[in-house]
Amino acid sequence: MAALTPALPAGAAAPPALDELEKLVARREALLSGWPSGEIDESDDETAELASQARELAAVISARDAQLLALLGQSRRRCAAALRRLPAGFAAYGRRAR
Repeated sequence: MAALTPALPAGAAAPPALDELEKLVARREALLSGWPSGEIDESDDETAELASQARELAAVISARDAQLLALLGQSRRRCAAALRRLPAGFAAYGRRAR
């Protein structure tokens, strides 16, 4: 399976596993569950801290989601390029299979 994983650009951090991303989303939702209206009153310190944690998690989730989407795009482009390099008979067979 490792051979199918696209290489990351130099200096790029490895994206988390999807279950880790799901845990981050669940944690953020748990933090925000006390505010069903979506409006957070940050008048006390505890609420302000929870709101800050929720915002930080939202930023992490967005960044990691973008990394996963970029890797998915790279994988699709590599697969398409590999299919174009196949002999004509193989490419026709692949189109019929879809």
